[in-house]
Amino acid sequence: MNDNSKHRIPIFVIATTNEAKTAEIQRILLGRIHAIRPACQLPVVDEIADSLHGNALLKAWSAMRATGMPTLADDTALEIDALNGRPGLYTARFARAAGSFSVAAKELLRELEGCDSTKRTARFRTAAVAVLPDGSEVTAWGILEGHIINRSIGARGFGFDPIFNPVGTGGRTLAELSPDESLAISHRAIAFRSLADSLKDLCIPCPRHFDLRSDCFSPDEG
Repeated sequence: MNDNSKHRIPIFVIATTNEAKTAEIQRILLGRIHAIRPACQLPVVDEIADSLHGNALLKAWSAMRATGMPTLADDTALEIDALNGRPGLYTARFARAAGSFSVAAKELLRELEGCDSTKRTARFRTAAVAVLPDGSEVTAWGILEGHIINRSIGARGFGFDPIFNPVGTGGRTLAELSPDESLAISHRAIAFRSLADSLKDLCIPCPRHFDLRSDCFSPDEG
């Protein structure tokens, strides 16, 4: 009997509670991986690793243990050269400490006041990981170069997208791009597409009972 299991689209839990990020990852992986939200409440993870890769693994392993499912996670840094790479590894924590990404963006812009536009170079860097129930780990990276503008522009995207102008977008910020334009170039899209390519030849177990009409999975269901 031929085993066609590895040719099925695998099902992975996304280790995030951020609905915007969940939707973005689902769009990136459409047709490659069924990326779903867990129905159970995921444990809170302290991102205490000393690297993006380490933080992504902390989140992925925590969600995999909670659900028993193959799991995807990522961690992203905004690196601003004029600020010596800050906020960098602490990007998410910097935003939480400020109260929101919009407030944190204003703080960064204040720090950059008077900084020449040629010195506002920056990049988004994403580490995307997959953790499988057998303990296997797969990692991929995505980088998007650009610069920080002097005010927030655009209502799309999330996080620091309104102050980041990627290279090659005609002066538009990530928050001004259409969803399709963003998916074509974004750091997260680059990372997760590369991750999906690395996973395509693996035999990844799927739950026996799963209804793809729902985008949630409960470990009690199968």
